[in-house]
Amino acid sequence: MNSMKKITLVTTLFLSSLFFSIQSFSQNAESGYLMITVYESMIQDFSKIVVIENGAKIQEVQLRNVSTKEIEYNQIQVNNTLDKYKKAGYKLVSASKGSTNIAPGQFVLISTYILEKE
Repeated sequence: MNSMKKITLVTTLFLSSLFFSIQSFSQNAESGYLMITVYESMIQDFSKIVVIENGAKIQEVQLRNVSTKEIEYNQIQVNNTLDKYKKAGYKLVSASKGSTNIAPGQFVLISTYILEKE
């Protein structure tokens, strides 16, 4: 698989995940739920945190590409984001993690945190 196909595949996966997440939360706009999705990859400028509330993206935090040098930085950013919303009156109700291999040595880790307004 050439590089352009890999980038297209990852972009498609990312946009699909984001689309379905937004749709799911827009159906329950008054639910008081917040979703934080963390995308981590070795692909340049792909790693980020996306926060969705009431069917709309309210925050995006750029992360560093996955590498042994950057793991701690990304963990701190995820922790800071979760802590920010905990202080705003949300509690964690669900967490999940998965990964998608797009080529040997290239993958996307996806972590999803669902928080509920207390």
